[in-house]
Amino acid sequence: IIRESEDLGAGICDTMCRQICESENSPMHAGSVGGYISGILTRLKDDIHDGDIIIHNDTHHGASHAPDVQIVIPIFYKGKHIGYSAINAHLVDIGNSSAGVSTTARDCIGEAITMYALKLYEGGKRNEQLWRMILDNTRTPSMNANDIDALIAAAEHGKKRFLELVEKYGLSLVFSAEEEWFEYTERMLREQISKCPDGEYY
Repeated sequence: IIRESEDLGAGICDTMCRQICESENSPMHAGSVGGYISGILTRLKDDIHDGDIIIHNDTHHGASHAPDVQIVIPIFYKGKHIGYSAINAHLVDIGNSSAGVSTTARDCIGEAITMYALKLYEGGKRNEQLWRMILDNTRTPSMNANDIDALIAAAEHGKKRFLELVEKYGLSLVFSAEEEWFEYTERMLREQISKCPDGEYY
């Protein structure tokens, strides 16, 4: 699913969950990366530390649908939390009532196992019991393990590249550029909206 249909979205967000950049993959995931992180923070709040790796798919807290699982790695620079590297992708099976996507589920519990802001790694230490529980509750444990490891590697790479950017240009320049991008986007959007005649649209 990930390799052939590119059913994934990856990006970098600041600490306010505003998305700075995104991979060129499925448009279904456009802009969803920050929403997942906002959902994670409803549980973890300030319990975010260097070396943490978080897994999340709770549809009541920012996720698109349960099979789209996100891996989030907080980014720290010289001890300061500056953002997140994250990637969400559709896993083959996520422990629902029938293989693949469950079309007959009556609620979110029937759709999949819920992973609400859980730490696969905490302060750099792997949580073996959590990994075992997640993989024991799927029909495709080896595939899921490989996919999750690949998502972690991708998020680590995003973190590395962003820190290289910060190291090269400095925090203030990188984040002032971010603010300019947001302001530019708002200007362009408002310009297009202003071309629409006043009225009600559906």
